[in-house]
Amino acid sequence: GLFGNSWYRVSVAARNAAGLGDFVEIQAQTAVLRPQAPREPELCSADAEAVILRWSPPADDGGAPVLNYVVQVAGPHGEGDLELCVAPHVASEGFCDAWNGREGVQLPPLRGATAYTLRIRARNEAGLSEAAEVTVRTGPTVPGAPEPPRVSRRPGQLKLRWDLPEDGGSPVVEYEVRVALSGDLTILAQLCVEGREVKLAGLEPGCSYSAQLRARNCRGWSVWSRWSAPRSPTAVPGRPVAPRPLLQRTARSLLVEWDPPDSDTPLLEYEVWCGKEESFCHGLAPADGRRTRTSRTVAKISGLAPGSEYIFRVRALNLSGWSPWSAPSEVACTADTMEAQ
Repeated sequence: GLFGNSWYRVSVAARNAAGLGDFVEIQAQTAVLRPQAPREPELCSADAEAVILRWSPPADDGGAPVLNYVVQVAGPHGEGDLELCVAPHVASEGFCDAWNGREGVQLPPLRGATAYTLRIRARNEAGLSEAAEVTVRTGPTVPGAPEPPRVSRRPGQLKLRWDLPEDGGSPVVEYEVRVALSGDLTILAQLCVEGREVKLAGLEPGCSYSAQLRARNCRGWSVWSRWSAPRSPTAVPGRPVAPRPLLQRTARSLLVEWDPPDSDTPLLEYEVWCGKEESFCHGLAPADGRRTRTSRTVAKISGLAPGSEYIFRVRALNLSGWSPWSAPSEVACTADTMEAQ
């Protein structure tokens, strides 16, 4: 085959039955051809963070200078595909000297422990050459950034859970978790765990907390996750206001109602105490008082003495426990026997 973009002298003579005529010499120029494939592709580093590929220029450039090289990176199932355009002699003279005059490129960071096919083509004004091909399996890299932990609330504590991050081609061996006040992100605690959940106890119910984490494998630590949304531990309900005795009464019963107290989790139950004021001490309902439990905000207290005075207190229950007892109600009196008749 002839070289592209080259002049050749051609001698031409005609032949017939009488013989061969005189030769006539002409000059002709071939068209520019596509270059041959780059030669001797090789890997200088298979580190996922710094895959270095180099090669030699084509043996035949097709009669026109190589304008650039096209480097294609193909991962498994089309993952991580990218294409780079590399100019000839891409760096300084010092770089080319260090590479012994060969072409080369450092690829962007790739996924760790993954097989890639690298193809290099040369381009001149006539088009692209065939590809020179080399395969590489990258080494492991640090894990990817985890997603923020999921936070569930418990009485006086928070429970954190999270998903396994991209492991970078090497198993995650531990996580580091740190907890901060949500407002100014002051770090309050920092701990390392092997599993993917942790309980944080001894937290103040009135405070809001955020958490973040990072993962470690044999190559080192990932970057920190984003902070989780602010959450606060659950608390017992607030102190209810004093219950209100209602007008409906009999000689043996009284009716009382109250408003639900503040609670950051659903209220489960109420307990109503009925008795004499002097028998209620130290915030606890004594044994001689009458206690009634209900899920409603109204209760009928039965089994009382006719014509007697009583007061009421109420407390509420949620997942974190019982609220303090309310202040006492106004005095209420059962009907006497004659009135009831």
